[in-house]
Amino acid sequence: MISMTSSIQLATEIQQTEPPPDPAEVDNQNQTIEGIELIARTLDSILCKIKVKFVDTTIRLEHVPPS
Repeated sequence: MISMTSSIQLATEIQQTEPPPDPAEVDNQNQTIEGIELIARTLDSILCKIKVKFVDTTIRLEHVPPS
C-alpha cells in the first residue's frame, strides 16, 4: 500500500541514503537542516506542477487508533 509522505519526510530520507560526510567537511548541524529544507522546497516546486487525473478510482480511508 502506498502512503502519502510530506516533502520534508522525503528530503530527510534522501539525506539519510547519502553516505555520511567527512567530519572535517561538516560545519554544524544547521548545514544538514538547511540541506533538507532545500531538498523539500525543490520537491514542493516539482510536485506542484504535476497534474493527476483519477479514473475509476476507489479511495480507502483507514484510521489507526492510538496504542
